[in-house]
Amino acid sequence: MWTVDDGPAALSGEDAGPDAVVKTLAFDADGRWIFAAVAGDRRIAEGRLARSIGVARSRLRMLGADVIENQLGYQLGGLTPLHTDPRIDVVIDPSVAGRTMVYCALGTRSITVALAARDLVEVMQARVSAIARS
Repeated sequence: MWTVDDGPAALSGEDAGPDAVVKTLAFDADGRWIFAAVAGDRRIAEGRLARSIGVARSRLRMLGADVIENQLGYQLGGLTPLHTDPRIDVVIDPSVAGRTMVYCALGTRSITVALAARDLVEVMQARVSAIARS
């Protein structure tokens, strides 16, 4: 899957659909790196994200391609909430956490992994907070 729109065509069954694909965006939150994950058919409300992690909205900015690729080592389009970098905190929207199964990139656009949403939250010790636009 190269884009969120490719997800539904590649998946089948009850766990398929655009809301099963996890979209992850990276932010700098006053010097902390945050990976924010929402269902693929949703958008992140940056004000909600800022409130969920206790920073002012003015202190939150999306990371650029240079940081994502050169400092974090991820390919654009391949960001994942499933990582091993202790410098990154994960915030997951209930649109992801509430599903049975989810599909997310694994650092590159060419690798997608399927896993139970509850396992993703538990393994990443993620904060679950309503960060998607309503």
